[in-house]
Amino acid sequence: MHDDRLKALIEQADANPPACHATPLELAGQVRVLYRRRRRHRASLLAAAAILVAVGLAFWLQIDRGASQLQLADVATPSSPQSLQLAKPPVGLPPAEKRPSRDPSEVTSSPRPPNAYERLALAAYQRTRGGRQPRSPSKSRKAAGRQGDPVDFAIEQLVIQPDRCTRETAQPLLANREWSEAVLAARIGRLGGPRQVAAIRLLAEIATPRSLALLRECSALSEVHVEVVRRMARLDDSPSLGRLAQEEQHSSLRQELLSMLLARGDPGSVQVFLDRVEDPHTSADALECLALVPDPPVEILFQCLHGPLVVRRMAAARVLGRLDQPVVSRQLIAMVVRGMYRQEAMIALLSSSETTARQFLAAVARDPTLSAVLWNAKRQIQSLSSWRS
Repeated sequence: MHDDRLKALIEQADANPPACHATPLELAGQVRVLYRRRRRHRASLLAAAAILVAVGLAFWLQIDRGASQLQLADVATPSSPQSLQLAKPPVGLPPAEKRPSRDPSEVTSSPRPPNAYERLALAAYQRTRGGRQPRSPSKSRKAAGRQGDPVDFAIEQLVIQPDRCTRETAQPLLANREWSEAVLAARIGRLGGPRQVAAIRLLAEIATPRSLALLRECSALSEVHVEVVRRMARLDDSPSLGRLAQEEQHSSLRQELLSMLLARGDPGSVQVFLDRVEDPHTSADALECLALVPDPPVEILFQCLHGPLVVRRMAAARVLGRLDQPVVSRQLIAMVVRGMYRQEAMIALLSSSETTARQFLAAVARDPTLSAVLWNAKRQIQSLSSWRS
C-alpha cells in the first residue's frame, strides 16, 4: 500500500520537472548582480548620511554666530533702566574742538562691565558713525547735517536761534525718543559752550526718569537751571521734589516747585508739602504758592487736622486758612462750634483773610466762652512766628 503511494509520487515528480534549469555559471552571475545592487544601495545611504551631517553642522554654526551677534547687540544697545550718568560733570567743559577725540568703543576694553554712560556712548557712536573712525566735531556736524541727523539739526537750530521754543524744536525727536535721549546724553559731555547748552535744553524737554541723575548734574549750569529743574519736578517722586524745593535758592522757582507738589493731590505729596510748611526756611514760600494751585486737596488737608502730631495739625491749619475759600471757612467755623479740634480751627480762621472768617472772629471776640480760645490761638501764632524768625 505504501509502496504504491510512493511510486505514484515519484511518477508525478518525473512528469512535472522544475521550471528552472539554471547552470552553476548562470547562478554565479545572478549572485554578482545582487551584490552590485547592495553596494550601490550602501553607497546611497552613506551619501545621504554625509549630507545630513553637513546640513546639521552648518545650522549649528549659524545659531552660534547669531548668539554672538545678539550678545554684542545687547552690550551696545542703551536699554538699561539705570539712570544716565556722565563720567565727568558737564559744567565748565572746554570746547569740543580743543579736546582730543576719543573712540567710544575703547570704553569696553577694560575687564569690568560697561556702565550706563559707556553703553550709551558706544551705541550712539555705532549708530551715527556706522563703525567708522571718529572725525573732528565740525566735520561730524557737517556729515550729520547731510545725513539728516535730527539731534544735530535740533542742536544747530537752538544755537542759531537761542530764543527759539525748545518744545517746538524737540518735537521731531519724540518720534524716536529713546534713541534721541541716549544720543543727547552721550554728546552733552563732549560738547561745550552754546552747543552743550542747546543739548541740555533738548534733553530737559524729552527726558525720561532714567535721565534724572544726568539732569541733576546739568542743573548746576545757570543758563539752563530753570528748564532743567522744571523737568526734574515733573519726573521726580514727591520726596525728591520736596528736597528739590528745599535746595532751590530762587524764591519764585521754589514757589513753583511747591505748587506742583501740592497740586499732585495725593496724601504722600500733601505730607511732604506740610514738611516744607513746618520748615522755617521754606514756610513763607510754601504759604505763598497756594495762590498758584487751582484745585488744592482740601479734604486731605482737613484729614491732617485730625492727626496725632501737633506741629502737623498747626501746619495744615495755616494752609487751610490761607486758601481763603468760603466753603473752607464755613467748615472751620463748624469745627469751632462743635468743639472738634477747636484750637487748630481757630488758628486756621485767624490765618484767613476771607470775609466769612473775619466776621466770625469779630463775633467770637465778644463771646465770653470762645474769646479765651481765640486769645490762646493768637498767642500760639505769635510763638510760631517768633520761633521761625
